[in-house]
Amino acid sequence: MRGGRKRRGRHKGLRAGDGDPQHRPELIRWFWNQLVFDTHDCPAQRCGEPLERRRSHVLSTTGPDFHIRTHDETGERIVTEENVQRIRADIPRTMAIITGEPFRGRILDGARAASRQSTINIEFDELDPDLCGQAQVGAAVVIQSSALSRHEFDASGRGCPPIPVLRHEVAHAMGFFHVSYGGDLMSWLPEYVSDFSAREVHHMQLAPDGTAR
Repeated sequence: MRGGRKRRGRHKGLRAGDGDPQHRPELIRWFWNQLVFDTHDCPAQRCGEPLERRRSHVLSTTGPDFHIRTHDETGERIVTEENVQRIRADIPRTMAIITGEPFRGRILDGARAASRQSTINIEFDELDPDLCGQAQVGAAVVIQSSALSRHEFDASGRGCPPIPVLRHEVAHAMGFFHVSYGGDLMSWLPEYVSDFSAREVHHMQLAPDGTAR
């Protein structure tokens, strides 16, 4: 699995007020390289892969199908119909934000995961307690099962509201990675963030056509 949204903690990373990336070219490149080329979680000194040799994993399609798995292996239902409908309603919006185009895929649900290669499965499982979700590019989104009953952040900024987690993990599934800014949804430790920042939207919508580092 690549990527995941952390549950706990406050991240005091560089914020827009410390130097707006929209006006500082070096920060624009830094943000782009983290979001598209994974330099936050996988810097060259840790992963041994220099930036100039990396390729984007961003999916160029606006219409992958999504499949929401509703039951576990024993046949027990693991997600309420209310949450299924909330997820169904949010996927087209999230995909339109990420791609800049209307969502053209299908949203299905059923007891078993879909096996089609072009389908992103949305599943629910008990993950590491410090994680709200995980994702694999082009294949799967996993949301912490215990998060489904919590629809808001708690007073300390903790918790795993399922819709912000869904948005974060769908972006991972579309090929985007973590960033350092605590105020961005793709931060590894976001602060009370429920939606993508304008900076994230701008870079995501450029990504399928942009390769500049």
